[in-house]
Amino acid sequence: MPLFKKMIPILAVLLCFSTHASLMLSPLRVVFNDQDRSQEISLINSSNEEMVYRIEWVEQQAAEGGGYKILDKNNLPDYYKAASTFIRFSPRQVRLKPGERQTVKLSARKPANLAKGEYRSHLLLKAIPKPPEQAAGLVMRAIVSYTLPIMIRHGEPSFDVSVTSASLALDKTGTNGALTVMLNKKGDYSSIGNLVAYWKPTGSAKEIQIARLNDLSIYREVTQAKPTLQWLGTTPIAKTNGALRIEYTGVKEYRNKKVLAEQIFQISSGDIKPM
Repeated sequence: MPLFKKMIPILAVLLCFSTHASLMLSPLRVVFNDQDRSQEISLINSSNEEMVYRIEWVEQQAAEGGGYKILDKNNLPDYYKAASTFIRFSPRQVRLKPGERQTVKLSARKPANLAKGEYRSHLLLKAIPKPPEQAAGLVMRAIVSYTLPIMIRHGEPSFDVSVTSASLALDKTGTNGALTVMLNKKGDYSSIGNLVAYWKPTGSAKEIQIARLNDLSIYREVTQAKPTLQWLGTTPIAKTNGALRIEYTGVKEYRNKKVLAEQIFQISSGDIKPM
């Protein structure tokens, strides 16, 4: 059989696969504070096919370099505080027609002697694939999954975040750049905020926003984070001396705490790396 005829079924399956990766979730994280007993998650099938999702718990440890490490539910480390023990949810499986919405309800049952601190687990929503179509001897199964952090905060959250370093790079035009920031965190609770960078050239009174990263979470078990901010590129920046101000401002449940961390770095033109 000619090669191009063998490729057609593969391309067809891959195109079908992209339609399955269309699930809208709100919110993308759930936090139970002391006064909260129930929460809800909305699921919307934004694809053009009926989808079935199975919902279950998964335990994941945040890595300092980003991403997660999946843990064995039956052999969790002593330092890990799982929230799944104290939270019930329903339904455990949903079937959604195109455009259809479903609500998943969660309820927290905290024991009276629960130690203060932050507990976290992740809800895994895993698509159940339809029976595969067979073409030219090819069988392909696509499994799409989504995870959401679910947290219980018992007691008044306490943590300390500091900005310890920043690395700035610019291209020749000054319209594109890269900014990496190092943050240290202490405490038994996670933080969430917008990380924003401002630049003020020496001799100028005007400070401009050059990069930002919204909804940056530093989870409880992470003591050091090194995020790369999104470069805005709205105003060209000359490679010169100046002040780089980094601000980590609380959002969502920490919106009333305003500035979680702030640091100003005096930057010389020689500190700015080329891209």
